[in-house]
Amino acid sequence: MPLYDMRCRQCGKEFTIMASWQEKENATCPRCGSNQVEQLYRSFALGKGTSGGGGCSPAPGRSFG
Repeated sequence: MPLYDMRCRQCGKEFTIMASWQEKENATCPRCGSNQVEQLYRSFALGKGTSGGGGCSPAPGRSFG
C-alpha cells in the first residue's frame, strides 16, 4: 500500500499514513481526531544504485533509443 503525507487543517499536525486510495479520503488526525486533513505533495529524488540492475542509465558505450 502507498504512503501518504498528510496535514491536519485544524491543528497543523503533519503525519504519514499507509492506506489505499479510498481509505486516505477517510483519514483523521492522530493528534486532535479531526477529519479536516489534506494530502501533502512532496518532491523526491531517485539515486543511482551501486548494486547493478535497475538503473536508469544506458550501458557504457550505448545510448537510449
